[in-house]
Amino acid sequence: MQVKKKSTFDRLSLTRFAWLSIVAAGVTIFMKMSAYLMTDSVGLLSDAIESFVNLAGALMAHVGSCRPTG
Repeated sequence: MQVKKKSTFDRLSLTRFAWLSIVAAGVTIFMKMSAYLMTDSVGLLSDAIESFVNLAGALMAHVGSCRPTG
């Protein structure tokens, strides 16, 4: 059974999507924190803090897509 190596295109697209996820998580955190500061809503603060989990996941996806194989 042969193992198919990932092509350079696959790795680049994974890295690109990982960066997109990091940026999206950062923007989401910024928007939710801004909304919290304007409204003093504890629900928005909780949601903003929870968004850090999404950021951590995006960072792990980026590290995983950059690791050399083989």
